[in-house]
Amino acid sequence: MNFSRNSEGVSRMTVKPAPIGFAGLGRAVMGGAILCGITTSNLLAEGVPAESIVLQVERLSPQVRTLNLEEEVLTISPDVIAPFMGHPVLMDELVDQPSGRVLVGLNGEIMFGQFSEFIAEDVPFSESGLYTIFRPDREVRHPLSGETLATKALVLGIARQTQSGEIATFEVIRGEQEIGIGDRLVPWQGEASLDAITPAIPGAALDINVYVVSTLSAVGGAGSYSVVIISEGESAGVQVGDLFTVKTPERQLLFTEREAIPVRTTSACGSSRESLLVSSGRIMECAERTPSRRELAGRSSEVVPLPETISGELLVFRVFDRVSFALVRKASRAIQVGDWVGSPDG
Repeated sequence: MNFSRNSEGVSRMTVKPAPIGFAGLGRAVMGGAILCGITTSNLLAEGVPAESIVLQVERLSPQVRTLNLEEEVLTISPDVIAPFMGHPVLMDELVDQPSGRVLVGLNGEIMFGQFSEFIAEDVPFSESGLYTIFRPDREVRHPLSGETLATKALVLGIARQTQSGEIATFEVIRGEQEIGIGDRLVPWQGEASLDAITPAIPGAALDINVYVVSTLSAVGGAGSYSVVIISEGESAGVQVGDLFTVKTPERQLLFTEREAIPVRTTSACGSSRESLLVSSGRIMECAERTPSRRELAGRSSEVVPLPETISGELLVFRVFDRVSFALVRKASRAIQVGDWVGSPDG
């Protein structure tokens, strides 16, 4: 087999009859191109003369291709945050439902819990025979205007009906807090189902004053993976998955100095009196006024403004009309009622 090139740059391959036992041309390299699996039997079968076969050579050069890679969207499975959510329920959801009333424990107890039996009246029908026990909790008020935004519902547990009737008996199969006389029962609706949450920064910065209005059962402030309630909801454009930054508002430090009781020292040369200057400071409450000079008699005072600081980050997971429940994703300090909430870009 011979190779030649004509004046037009076309390569020519001439194939001569192969001796007996020739299996075929396995691979031929021609002008930078690789030809695989070409045999004389293949060529002759197509009716092409073996002495004059012309193959076009295509020259290839390295190229750079640019592809638009879509960023993976971060989603949070409901199973991940469900253990931290508790029961985000408001009285708005329960007030219109028919409910029964707890009367007393089966043996006369006024407070009872897990596996206890009790008596209730006016209990509506439940297909599953299970009931959610709750009681109205504290009102949620706006920290500036004092307006009532919602009323929390405190879920106490789940009870199973053991005897029906106008006056029925129940057994507590899941107790989360103590149950008492006057608490309410509604038919159990099953475990709340949640969709996967996609965290995102709100599309438009909120031009309203949003505050933390409740830290639920957290004592001394809410930390990481606690649940808080903020003072805006669906009516203000808040959506599930919104990320917010929590900031501690500007505060004032009351710094005081006073002269302590003189200290008497004794030496070989006699006695002397030394005064001791004591400094103290405390953060003033929002509605607290600055003490007057008469109240600070014998002391010097100074009011020092403290700057606004970032406290943490919130993830909204349930939205109502005027309030929203949010999970504290991270916190650098305890988040308090009255802390300011806004967009991370704000």
